[in-house]
Amino acid sequence: MPGGGRIVFETGVPPPVPVFFSLTVEHTVRVRPTELTGEAVLQVVVLQGRPETLVVGIEGEGEVVAVGGSALRDWSIRQRGTGSNASRWLVLRPVLPENGDGPRSLDFKVQFRRAGPPLPGLWRIPLVVAGEAAGFVARCRVVPDARVDVGLVSLAGASALAREETAGRDLLFALRRDARIEIQVTGRGASAREAELTETRVSGVLESGGGSVHLRLRGVAQAKQPGARLRLLSGGAALGESAAGDGWQVDLVREGDSFAYELVVLRQGAVPFDLTWVAAV
Repeated sequence: MPGGGRIVFETGVPPPVPVFFSLTVEHTVRVRPTELTGEAVLQVVVLQGRPETLVVGIEGEGEVVAVGGSALRDWSIRQRGTGSNASRWLVLRPVLPENGDGPRSLDFKVQFRRAGPPLPGLWRIPLVVAGEAAGFVARCRVVPDARVDVGLVSLAGASALAREETAGRDLLFALRRDARIEIQVTGRGASAREAELTETRVSGVLESGGGSVHLRLRGVAQAKQPGARLRLLSGGAALGESAAGDGWQVDLVREGDSFAYELVVLRQGAVPFDLTWVAAV
């Protein structure tokens, strides 16, 4: 080699390739008077490296009660701090082959539970957030059951989607990396003791064919506040012509896989009502 020179050979094991992964999450959160339960379906796409562990964030109130997935070896929770200011992470260890980087796509399911405070109460929804994910896309659907109303109190790192995209009273949100959602939960109807019926009278006439009964309900609703609700009808019944009057109306609400009717008292105090319905025999 003209002018001389030197060639250096280095030996040893090169450092492992850094792990990069993207995370997609679909949350379904169900709200009941006594508890909140959530399910998060995770899809992890490994972009680079061998993922010995995958670390995602946990936001909100509630415990992780179960984690599943065919590619899951085990899981654990890391926490820094205590109380409402604590930071939490979910650590997933996937099943990997002895050689090679392993699968590029991994699916997991995370289940949450939070015991409800006395109603009305403020609840911070438990969520899976980005953690160490390089890319993050997530949505959350909040599903209140027939016994509660849910209202949005505060929203950070998230956007509420249009009502047309939701079913019934569900709330739907698009989440960013560090999303946080706080809701207020209040009881509906008689479970919250918002109103009671007095002076009620029911009369009915059997239809000539004998397949149904035409019923009439009259009385006075004593409401503690405007908008008070009482569950009236469910099952094989349908309202007649009258569904509203002076200071009251009847709403159709979802009850599991079926529907029910609730009397809504539009002003505080004593409100007379008079409605009819048809019930199957």
